[in-house]
Amino acid sequence: MEHNNLNCQFSGVCHNCNKQINGCESACRAMEHLYHVQCFLCCSCGKQLIGKAFYNIDGKVYCEQDYTKLELAPKYCYFCGKIIKEKIIQALGRSYHPSCFRCSVCQTELDGIPFAQDQESRIYCVPDYHRKFFPTCAVCHKLIVPTKGNKEILRVVSMGKNFHVDCFRCEDCGLQLSNKRQCYPQDQHILCLKCNGKRTPKSRSPQVTPVNTPCDSPNITPRCLPRGRPRILRGKRL
Repeated sequence: MEHNNLNCQFSGVCHNCNKQINGCESACRAMEHLYHVQCFLCCSCGKQLIGKAFYNIDGKVYCEQDYTKLELAPKYCYFCGKIIKEKIIQALGRSYHPSCFRCSVCQTELDGIPFAQDQESRIYCVPDYHRKFFPTCAVCHKLIVPTKGNKEILRVVSMGKNFHVDCFRCEDCGLQLSNKRQCYPQDQHILCLKCNGKRTPKSRSPQVTPVNTPCDSPNITPRCLPRGRPRILRGKRL
């Protein structure tokens, strides 16, 4: 900012009051405009800004104190640590450059796109979050994710493996198994009682396999069911 200090350097129209700056009136030049000294003021508190720090926000001039009060201080990107000068992405209580707010796996920018975050604050697009944290069905080898319109996932855990409810069937006859129609596996094959009996030598009796494996997938809450039955588990969707 230039100030003429009564040396008659400037001649023109004041940008604030639109009046002529005549003769040796005290004036200043700031932001490529001329101002009377008494017209170059903070738009919030009205203090004169000659010789003081000021901030131009969309054509409005603020003193340093009001600039801070109005939370107009520079925002720093949570990811890269640099000042954000243009568009700001606000997410998870933090500020980001649009180019810095991206999936930690595929690097897709997530501005306006659904996303998820893990316990270490890493950000993911929803498909990559599912691939990383959601269980895979041991039969169809597809991810077990919430169905459309639901906020929870539904799965069956048996023999330490995960299954879609619809995939948890007897391998021989195709009967869908559940808590009522229990699984009688043999050599890691999923069987109903009848088909297990067909495969089992007469000297042996079919056994219901106990399920004791704890759930190790994030966002899945196990329910306690009787020993010897597959567990149907529900978990929250992000």
